[in-house]
Amino acid sequence: MFIGDEGVLIAGTYGENPRLVPESRHQEWIASAPAPRYPRSPGVYQEWIEACKNGGQAGSNFPDYAGPLTEMVLLGNLAVRVGGTIEWDVAAMRVTNIEVPEEYIRPAYRSGWQL
Repeated sequence: MFIGDEGVLIAGTYGENPRLVPESRHQEWIASAPAPRYPRSPGVYQEWIEACKNGGQAGSNFPDYAGPLTEMVLLGNLAVRVGGTIEWDVAAMRVTNIEVPEEYIRPAYRSGWQL
């Protein structure tokens, strides 16, 4: 629930079925809703199938979305683990402002396993 100057916004789990309270504000918003900015997704599985069949890209493709998002989350975990702010050199894949144990960034793998 979000409370603002114009009323209260309530929604279900994952933001489905958003409603403005009072109901009169919700009806006003529905009547003058802003134009959509982005095309609606048919779902991640359908996007993937269409990308495979038509040669396009899914919305969550690895090089443009999923890879950078994963890197950001892992860097956040690294900052928590070292207990401070880190500066990351993307090209060299290393922290530049503090010493970080190498195994935090490139873990050792068992014999016979590698990336």
